[in-house]
Amino acid sequence: MMQVGWGTLLKRFFNRSSGKQRLGLALTDQGVHISVSEKSAGQWRWVKQHFIDVADWPQQLHPWVQSNNLQFCQCNLVLPASKYQIMQVERPAVEDSELAAALQWTVKDILSTQEELKIDYFELPAQPAGANKVSVVVASRKDILTLARVLHHAELMPDQITIEETVLLDASGKDNEAVVSLVQHAGSEVCLSIYKQGKIYFTRRIKGYELLSSLTIDELNNGMLEALATEVQRSMDYFESQLHQAGLRKVVLMLDSDFQPEIAENLKNLLFIDVVNYVPDIAKDDALVMRHAYITSVVASQLGASVKSAKKVAA
Repeated sequence: MMQVGWGTLLKRFFNRSSGKQRLGLALTDQGVHISVSEKSAGQWRWVKQHFIDVADWPQQLHPWVQSNNLQFCQCNLVLPASKYQIMQVERPAVEDSELAAALQWTVKDILSTQEELKIDYFELPAQPAGANKVSVVVASRKDILTLARVLHHAELMPDQITIEETVLLDASGKDNEAVVSLVQHAGSEVCLSIYKQGKIYFTRRIKGYELLSSLTIDELNNGMLEALATEVQRSMDYFESQLHQAGLRKVVLMLDSDFQPEIAENLKNLLFIDVVNYVPDIAKDDALVMRHAYITSVVASQLGASVKSAKKVAA
């Protein structure tokens, strides 16, 4: 899994950790979902869930951490889509050791900005004939430092700052055959990604589904699911014809809708491939119920614990 290379920036604030508990924080435009996993008898279990509203979370995080005796626990933070961009750019003609620095200038030229940026990149496993591009993750350095200060004040010890596309890589990308992932949180666009053998082959955002959670199944069936199926089919066609990959046979859903089972069945009928709802295979306390809004933070709480991460690609 690609690990966004901001860990070194953050770790300088911290020097100790309990090691027995880990937090996953998933930021959204509504607030922050916090999951706690705990190691017992050699196994990590999801043991606690909490939500703090967006207006209060920087102030309320520390009191909550203290009240739950979670000071100095390692944590993984997942950025919301509004805090970063993913763009494909031509690979600069430089040595690998100089690539991250060269991409800084490339991205600043594309965005026409003088703002300080934090970037990471991941290589594309397959490209159209004649292409030589890399996918670059771009975020504001100011935003990252602000988050670092919040975590520092809360007495948490960050291990990874990452993005949703890479968190869910372990959720849907371990199969030997490629799968399509459709992910959407309240008020956001649908993120479509194609994974194969633990690598991202393709990712894009699909507009027009920001109000998905408010729609009935009849409203969804009134053209919206057909349009979504068309977008999925176009991405599948690109994967097969332009990237010269074997045909896709599975779609994994994590959508902000009470009608996700019905959506899965209808998309299956439209696409003629298997469509399943994603639920992470994670041990948990019996009192906890896995809900759509929790999944990203739950998976993030065990990154680096039960999930092996690939080497960072940029410092």
